[in-house]
Amino acid sequence: MSSDPTYNVKVRFLQGGDVLDVAPGGKITADGAQATLTAVAATAATNTSPYGFAQAQADAIVTQLNLVIAALKALGVST
Repeated sequence: MSSDPTYNVKVRFLQGGDVLDVAPGGKITADGAQATLTAVAATAATNTSPYGFAQAQADAIVTQLNLVIAALKALGVST
């Protein structure tokens, strides 16, 4: 990351400034506080407007959200 071996940045913007790179051990915080993500609990189906998800759809949403949370944790975005 740096040509100086005593200065190892774990979070940096890549050249151009539109990509944030987080190395292992790096963290992203908001106002100094580390975000904490927890797994989404199972949810029941509902026919109530505006959602109307069948149980399989509700389960798929929970599964996908938990995959996103796991990916963010792997990147050091959360604890």
